Amino acid sequence: MRALAEPVVADLGLEIYDIEMVSGVLRLSIDTPPGQTGGVTLDNIALVSRLVSRELDHNDPMPGRYTLEVT
Repeated sequence: MRALAEPVVADLGLEIYDIEMVSGVLRLSIDTPPGQTGGVTLDNIALVSRLVSRELDHNDPMPGRYTLEVT
């Protein structure tokens, strides 16, 4: 999962803080790199969600159903 999401997140100037799977929810936590001013915006979260979802749908790395949650 990290291998699929990391390039997408990095291209937006962000980084992955944590990834966890709990009760059918795949939670991807993103943040700005250390030393960068500003924070993650709602637009960033929406864009990461769309782009990572597209990668997951295309590559199908995990069996079964799950919900992607980006925070």
